[in-house]
Amino acid sequence: MKNLKYYIILICLAFIYSESRSQWSQALSTPGMFVRSIVKCQGKLFAGTSVGILNIGQIYSSSNNGLNWSLVNTGYSISGVFSIAVRGNSIFVGTYESGLLKSYDAGQTWTLDDAGIQFLGVFGVAVPGDSNVFLYVNQGTGYKLSTNNGQTFTNLSLGTQFPLLQTYEYLPGKFLAGGRKGVALSENSGANWSTLPNAGLPANPDGTSPIRALYYYNNKLFAGCIDRIYTSTDFGNTFSPTNFLLSNFEYFSSMVSADNKLFASLTIASNSTNPSLIMTTNDGVNWVNYQTDGFPGNGVYSMVVSDDYLVAGTSQSGIWIRPLDKADLHLHMSFEGFYLQDTITVELRNSVSPFNIIESKKGLGGQGISGLFRYINAVNGTPYYITVRHRNSVTTWSSAPVQFSNNNLVYDFTSSQSQALGSNMVFANNEWSIYTGDVNHDGLVDLKDGNLIYNDILNFTLGYVNTDLNYDDITDLGDLVLQINNSNKFISEIQP
Repeated sequence: MKNLKYYIILICLAFIYSESRSQWSQALSTPGMFVRSIVKCQGKLFAGTSVGILNIGQIYSSSNNGLNWSLVNTGYSISGVFSIAVRGNSIFVGTYESGLLKSYDAGQTWTLDDAGIQFLGVFGVAVPGDSNVFLYVNQGTGYKLSTNNGQTFTNLSLGTQFPLLQTYEYLPGKFLAGGRKGVALSENSGANWSTLPNAGLPANPDGTSPIRALYYYNNKLFAGCIDRIYTSTDFGNTFSPTNFLLSNFEYFSSMVSADNKLFASLTIASNSTNPSLIMTTNDGVNWVNYQTDGFPGNGVYSMVVSDDYLVAGTSQSGIWIRPLDKADLHLHMSFEGFYLQDTITVELRNSVSPFNIIESKKGLGGQGISGLFRYINAVNGTPYYITVRHRNSVTTWSSAPVQFSNNNLVYDFTSSQSQALGSNMVFANNEWSIYTGDVNHDGLVDLKDGNLIYNDILNFTLGYVNTDLNYDDITDLGDLVLQINNSNKFISEIQP
């Protein structure tokens, strides 16, 4: 009866976990808190906020991926934060009317610099190149540039051709900025700028094509406009629309990616029918609502991905956090040389040549016991090959590509020899098992592996080493026999 109660508790906990692991939770709450920018610096998150009126600003930090936050004592009373940029240990914070707040030691100490602005707001901060700092000041066309990592600034004379350059993207040799007239380009880290054709972007009656969010992903430039997101494959010369059309006069405010997922956030009007956060896994062909599971309808103005979490800063309700969706692979496999568990690496690979690795995870496998491997990048309904790697076994592929359904997949190598590509397994320990003997991981069981084992036998090698094929912590004749048997069978990795 005691054991039965124990298992019932485990089942209940598992159910609760499965139901809650992908839901939003509020991590920082202050009434009326506006979070315009969240960045990551040396493993910590920093969020710039304003509360109520814009002349009250604060900086918060989190050292556990956004789960908990604490107020940063910068030593200054600052106005509302509009933007933050990070390069290395340097953090630059643009404020509404206090100038530029700077830290050169990852947020340990701070200095406040008016940067010659004289109470004008720093509405945009960027860090192109190795040492430049680019500022957009709220004069409509006011810009400043530092070439010494923010120590001193000079005015840029860009005229009225480049208004409101407020969102930025860095590429090798290219510094792109989105503004009121589309995308502009600098090829010298912000010192000089050129206009781009921006063909295909929607235009207002006054001829402007404002962009509030800019992001480079999957070899495409994504631009958040007033009605939908557009993409460019030629760095802003021509654009084509993606499929999510806004229903009110709202705009996209930020974008961020986690491997094969692209997230976009929206401002939200009080009568909006749009979600405040959407996600695509196919470059905008289809978008899904990522605001569900208790997340309120406030506009999301800033986002960051930190390890396995998506962190969102809102316009009214502080900071919210959600674990990124994970696809669960329950894998059964066994080893030829021993009937124990050991560390394995399980890869998900594309189903077509060249069968690139989508994601790999390490965990325990063996004895036919189900091992759980959780992937962020797997997409339901997309076929993947499964490959299993082990320290001294032959890499083994699933017999065919398999698919996740509802973020779940069970694959059992032990049930049949045909579960491996080319039936590349041996019946050992009463179940189908992956071959042993590939000590040097070159895909072959051959003389090279045998020489490694023989040398360790001569050296009386003990412990957890690749040449110990039967997992008894001694490299001896028993390991060499296993290797020779498979070498004589010409055992090797079989790939599609």
